[in-house]
Amino acid sequence: MRKEAMGFMALVALVTAGIAAASALSGTSKPGAPDVLCGQACLGGGGGTTTAAPPPTTTSPAPPATTTTAPPSTTTTSAPPTTTTTPAGPDYNAQTLGNFTLTLVSDSDQPGTSSIVFGWNVKSCAGGRLKTRVYSAHWSGSIAGGLGWTIKYVACYIPNSKVLWGTPTPAYAPTSSWPVNWDDLNDPGFPSVSLASDGSSVSFRWQGKANSCVLPQIYCTHRHPGDEITFYPNNTEMISGWGG
Repeated sequence: MRKEAMGFMALVALVTAGIAAASALSGTSKPGAPDVLCGQACLGGGGGTTTAAPPPTTTSPAPPATTTTAPPSTTTTSAPPTTTTTPAGPDYNAQTLGNFTLTLVSDSDQPGTSSIVFGWNVKSCAGGRLKTRVYSAHWSGSIAGGLGWTIKYVACYIPNSKVLWGTPTPAYAPTSSWPVNWDDLNDPGFPSVSLASDGSSVSFRWQGKANSCVLPQIYCTHRHPGDEITFYPNNTEMISGWGG
């Protein structure tokens, strides 16, 4: 009986010592608080320090992302200034004379005589015929205006045989319309006459000097219009003209 009592006391002492040792190691005993046997959990803790878990943190959801759309870029283009183009006026400096016409004014064919007077000259057409023709010539400007004059020639010929001689009269009775004007009706050396050596024809030529001026003596161009008439002994002609 005594042995059992001693054994029980030894067991109590051992347990008490274990509890004290556990409390000392854990440092969790509070003054005045009864020791609590932590059992296997305390023994397995390795003597570590127990730290209370922090309170849970509540994370508020992030506000929805806001997308800002920039307004489209607007480019303003200024309209170019209105340009008014004035059509260029006619280039009178480029004007030419054309549309040549030659109109028969009078025609005379008479027996020749032994003395035919031309100014200071006297010629004979004995045995032949005397052909006299008068023409009115005209040129039109390619832009505006025009020119005109009157020409005359006399030819002595033997019908269907040959021309004996011919004489042209200087141009006269000039006409003109703006901006074309005559400077001179007869260029140097005109009128001229050319008789074929065999008498097969005689050619008469007239040429003058004209101008096209917008203002007098300003911005002018000069032309040399002329006519040519070739007469044949069969009483026919070939006519041509140029505007210079």
